[in-house]
Amino acid sequence: MEHTGNIFSSDTSVIAQLKRNQLINIDNSYNNEWDLLAELAQNCIDAIKLTNRNDDNLIDIIFDVDNRSISVIDNGCGFCLDKSPNSLLGNPTLLDINVTTKTNDPNQIGEKGVGLKYVIFNSNNVILSTSDGNKSAELELSGFLNWKNSDSTEFPKYNCTEGDGKNPGTKIILKELDGRFDKLFQLSKEQLIFVLRTKTAIGRTNVYWDQDLPKIKVQLTYIKDGQRSLETDIPSHFMDVSENHPNVIDYDNDYQVWLNKSDRTDKQKIAKLKNKIITRTKKFTIPETQREIKLFLTYLPKREIFEHTTINQGLCSQEEHDSEIWQENFGFSTFHSGIEISSKGMPTGIKISEPTTGYSGYWKNIYMLFEDDSLVFDIGRKSIDGRTTRKIKEFAKTEFNFLLKTITRYISGTSTGFSQHFNKVKVFSEITDLYELGSDKSKFVKSPENQEASVAAIFYELIGNGTLTGIIPIISGYKETYDLYAYVENSTDDKLPAIIEFKSKLRNLLPDLAKQIKYTNDIDCIVCYNVTDDDISKFEDEGFTITILETPDDEFPCATHKVSLSNAKDYWVIDIKNYLFPTINI
Repeated sequence: MEHTGNIFSSDTSVIAQLKRNQLINIDNSYNNEWDLLAELAQNCIDAIKLTNRNDDNLIDIIFDVDNRSISVIDNGCGFCLDKSPNSLLGNPTLLDINVTTKTNDPNQIGEKGVGLKYVIFNSNNVILSTSDGNKSAELELSGFLNWKNSDSTEFPKYNCTEGDGKNPGTKIILKELDGRFDKLFQLSKEQLIFVLRTKTAIGRTNVYWDQDLPKIKVQLTYIKDGQRSLETDIPSHFMDVSENHPNVIDYDNDYQVWLNKSDRTDKQKIAKLKNKIITRTKKFTIPETQREIKLFLTYLPKREIFEHTTINQGLCSQEEHDSEIWQENFGFSTFHSGIEISSKGMPTGIKISEPTTGYSGYWKNIYMLFEDDSLVFDIGRKSIDGRTTRKIKEFAKTEFNFLLKTITRYISGTSTGFSQHFNKVKVFSEITDLYELGSDKSKFVKSPENQEASVAAIFYELIGNGTLTGIIPIISGYKETYDLYAYVENSTDDKLPAIIEFKSKLRNLLPDLAKQIKYTNDIDCIVCYNVTDDDISKFEDEGFTITILETPDDEFPCATHKVSLSNAKDYWVIDIKNYLFPTINI
């Protein structure tokens, strides 16, 4: 049987804009390149969990770079087509923003049911096939992305074909995807597998605490330049830097057991731990609520192992790894130190800044993954609440100090298998060759060219010595979202709230603007160094206009440039070079 209809449960056209605004709000709550893959993987894992099978589970992904198409197939439970009032059949209200088939099952990763809407309304060509073992249905959805971006009051239509279902499961094919996902299709096969295993539910993190997880076979067909490459056995657990490394010691199950067998001398401990990667799992409890938070950590003898493992596994070249622009665009596909969050076995990629500690340099040797199954996100995957963040940072600090006390003095040594190391003399020699800054407005000796951290530091220095006026810094890096929250004094002495981001070069803003998510609504000002003709040319190629402000603008008096785009918000620019070497009226 075949029929068509409206996608929403209501047929009132006056609410079209309300529905569209809801969809746009959902879009704006997602700000990571991998969110599309995360939602697709999450639905697969949840469907497989509901089968209660311990084996014969399958997730099959077809990633077609040439045609910008993604297909995901699972043999999970499928959508219920018999009992659900929100069935696909006749009225696919599972696509309605106000309707969800998700339940409060604590074993399910998905909660709010917006993931499928996010996926479908970012594509103009979707085929969704599902079977619950008794009945089957196939939806053809066309033009949904165009409808979301239009002002049409006529809802998009679907075409539904019903049938007799035999093998349970779901298949979704996405074509004509929104441009926000362009970076996904620039990933190599190796990078894609890394993202699937470190940013989606396929990389199950609960493997560290639950050894009896159902087996899931994950396979990937990667198509590029007409060539098909098949990976038939992708591990369905988290990909840590210690994986397949020859020198890994589990702290509790190996080292602590070894310690307990006899009194060990410092010399013996060094022999046991030198050049070894230390892994550890631990569980913390919040006394007030008895809420459990779990930890998996990796402590490296040399921080360079993150970089070298990234390169050795083909995730990037040395040149790419050393490129600030490449890191801004694709750094999410590399191994790195830091603190990240997972929930219900799903890595999120959400980062938490390291707590303030002594010997803070050792944080560059450590990766911590905290698992909190009680975590509740806003729609999308932006951030976690401040109370949870503080508690996790408290646990991280406790564990960091424990490592300093028990491991650090024994672990240091040459990193076996990696020949490149930090060379202090060599680095300072390279620094000597950098361009001199030569400004009496700053204590810095070298130019901040290509150094975002130096740009930020000199910016604050210029405020502190009175060279740059009219900006009152409030707080830096609040909630890990933006670089600086400040007040800007305009020509009428009003203090206006402003969000400021730092970039080493103005052109480095372009990849972020291309997302049209984060900056469109929030960012007010970009601080950079040396806006060049090449910067201006690259912006003009993308349809932007950059105006050099010869005199102060009443709205943002300390700005040196303004970036404009028709029918969009303006961005103010502060080129600190103009303050270091005054050549215009500022």
